[in-house]
Amino acid sequence: MKVNPDIVCREEFDGTGCLFNPEDGKVFGLNATSLFLWRQFESGASAEDALTALRSACAKPLPESAAADIAAFVTDLVARGFLSQE
Repeated sequence: MKVNPDIVCREEFDGTGCLFNPEDGKVFGLNATSLFLWRQFESGASAEDALTALRSACAKPLPESAAADIAAFVTDLVARGFLSQE
């Protein structure tokens, strides 16, 4: 997984954030969980690595759909040009 180097990530005071693509001017909002995952991807983590990190960071068990939810998130980020699956 590779983050598009042109993307700007801004973290807000409440733990949420947004991604900005200066090439097309589009903004994508992130809740706290998706911001956590984005930071994992920035560090070179795969979707599986990000899931493991999320499990470690959460105080309670993740829902059974967590892996599928992360896969859908990655698919969305790839479709928007924020990530590439290399």
